[in-house]
Amino acid sequence: MSKDLQLVELNVGETLYRPGQKLKGIYFIERGVLKQFKIGSKNKEQIYQILCYNDMVGFDSALNQIPATEFTTCMEKARLIFVPIQIVNKLFAENVQVRMMLLQQSCRELGAAQNTILSFSQKTNRQRIIDLLLDLRERFNLDQDNMINVSIKRMEIAGHIGANEENTIRILSDLRKKRLIQTKGRKIGILELNRYGEAYS
Repeated sequence: MSKDLQLVELNVGETLYRPGQKLKGIYFIERGVLKQFKIGSKNKEQIYQILCYNDMVGFDSALNQIPATEFTTCMEKARLIFVPIQIVNKLFAENVQVRMMLLQQSCRELGAAQNTILSFSQKTNRQRIIDLLLDLRERFNLDQDNMINVSIKRMEIAGHIGANEENTIRILSDLRKKRLIQTKGRKIGILELNRYGEAYS
């Protein structure tokens, strides 16, 4: 690893940065899982992004030199590579691939924000949970037990869809009773679930 880069390791529950911090570079996730969230009016987490291998963290704050507006916290033990903003700017100026990568990141974040707005304005809690589970399966794949390869607390699912934990547990229990999902501790497996079936209506 270049001497200009820095290795950062996080344990579960540790925070990479908080609102108000000015970041001096960008982080790339080498392994592990992070969540990005804000604290709502009822002092609850509102998770809007779950990040994993190869994702870029701190892009907006570092590149625009503005304070971060979100918490970024470790969900599963993580290892990140920190790239100082001076190196990022140099690569951006000299390398077309880096410019494309940063542009794609901006587009992904904009798309995620638009999907979140659409989801909260037009979808039920049940539909948002199904969307989340299908998205997690696509991003994290399945482990040897056919479970989505990420551990996620019911509280974190609730924080992601903007619901209370009790309602989230009730919906997951109903999906499990109908044999649409299976659960094993914090892990969830999808048996028969899609965005077009009866369960989604």
